[in-house]
Amino acid sequence: MIETQPDGATLAPHHFTWGALLTAWAATYSWDRFTDREPLMLSLGVVAGLFSFVMLWRYYVVAGAAGTFIGTVITTAGLVRFRRYASRPSFWVAAFGVYAMWDDWASHALSIWTPLDWLFEAYVHGIIS
Repeated sequence: MIETQPDGATLAPHHFTWGALLTAWAATYSWDRFTDREPLMLSLGVVAGLFSFVMLWRYYVVAGAAGTFIGTVITTAGLVRFRRYASRPSFWVAAFGVYAMWDDWASHALSIWTPLDWLFEAYVHGIIS
């Protein structure tokens, strides 16, 4: 069952937004490094996924979840192309970001308990609350 408001607020810190920001950072770093090879697909997927997650999901649940899914698929496809020319650290930062995006999407769209949810509950939640 799709959550109507992921964790009550889409603007609250989610590992989807943090993963997308990490991926965007890695894309920007490589964009500056290689002026002839821009990670457009990676960047487009991040923008589409973030827009759908933050702006659409709370008002249009199915459209927001579907847009977030499509944005994450585009980001994953961009990550495959990104691996060809990105530095190793940039690729792994982007790959972890994409994993976090998939993890949070599965958590909120499919109501699956995911590894990053477990890590948050086991370690981080006790520190911040």
